[in-house]
Amino acid sequence: MLLFFGVAVDLALLGYYKYANFLVENLKEVALITWNPQHIVLPLGISFFTFTQIAYLVDSYRRIAREYNPFTSLSSSHTFHT
Repeated sequence: MLLFFGVAVDLALLGYYKYANFLVENLKEVALITWNPQHIVLPLGISFFTFTQIAYLVDSYRRIAREYNPFTSLSSSHTFHT
């Protein structure tokens, strides 16, 4: 149940960031309204980070993932090395 909730939240956030502007623009055309909300800026790499998080959740559920250490995880996988 917790795995389903985590995956659903991740996909909901991805869907919001990727398709909210598309949905609002189409609703404006169909309903002929003049509402102009702020455009949602798509975070760089959101799909990659979302699917990485889903893979981690599934691995944790299957007890394949190692213990989570935020410092080593962040420093090794979410930074750019020169």
